Amino acid sequence: MQEADVEAAYAKVSASLYGQEKHIRPYQWLRIAAIWVFPVLMLAASLYFYQSANRQRKQLANISLVHKFAANGNRELIVLPDCSKVWLNAGSVLIYPSQFLSDERNVCLSGEAYFDVTKDAEKPFTVSMNQLKLTVLGTTFNATSYPDTPEITTTLETGKLKINIDGQTGDYILNPSDQLVYNSKTGEVNISQVNTADYSAWRMGALYFNDTPFADAVRQLERTYGVKIHVLSSNHSGQTIRAHFNPNEPVDRVMNIIKMLVPNLNYEIRDKDIYIK
Repeated sequence: MQEADVEAAYAKVSASLYGQEKHIRPYQWLRIAAIWVFPVLMLAASLYFYQSANRQRKQLANISLVHKFAANGNRELIVLPDCSKVWLNAGSVLIYPSQFLSDERNVCLSGEAYFDVTKDAEKPFTVSMNQLKLTVLGTTFNATSYPDTPEITTTLETGKLKINIDGQTGDYILNPSDQLVYNSKTGEVNISQVNTADYSAWRMGALYFNDTPFADAVRQLERTYGVKIHVLSSNHSGQTIRAHFNPNEPVDRVMNIIKMLVPNLNYEIRDKDIYIK
């Protein structure tokens, strides 16, 4: 086109936009663009968030809570959705979602478990048990919180562990070989250095008693061997037991050694029932 024709066409477009034949200056084009860009961006953002929310709703609809229970006499190895591994001890329950979609990977524990947590800096791993909340990024630790005992114990092997206790201000930070014992009745907290292998040996079927009160040892034997122990005398209630049993030691041999450790203790085994006199 000739330059004059181009100018005439440009003037005609300008007239159709503004109702009169005049040239549109560059700043006027910016003004027109600004008027339309904001609504378009808002529409695009709305569509994006709607689609994201819709996808999340569909994902949430497919999520279920998984309950894993290890009966007395059994141990379970569980692989979580993030590939973390959990060894669940006898008489314990672990609850976790079928997918980890929130900002934290949350699980609930009643009983005892050993955790080998996959590291994810963007999604801390939390364990809720009784009055404690444990938070880690990637670490290995043992946690115990049975409902029939007031003591809640956490033993750290590797990494770092943050522990929050209900009703207390501040957090406890554990380093490797630290063990925290919290008494839910008295509120007392003790932190000490221990041999961590002793507290996770149960994964291989071993038993470890470290000046364990007699009643607690009885409960541990019941869970480990799936038996019912009937204590027919109160003569042994003040006793403690210190012993380390090899993996998968037969229950009759364990009872025989306990008999040697506890004065005047006698016992009788009848199938799945043990009577202590």
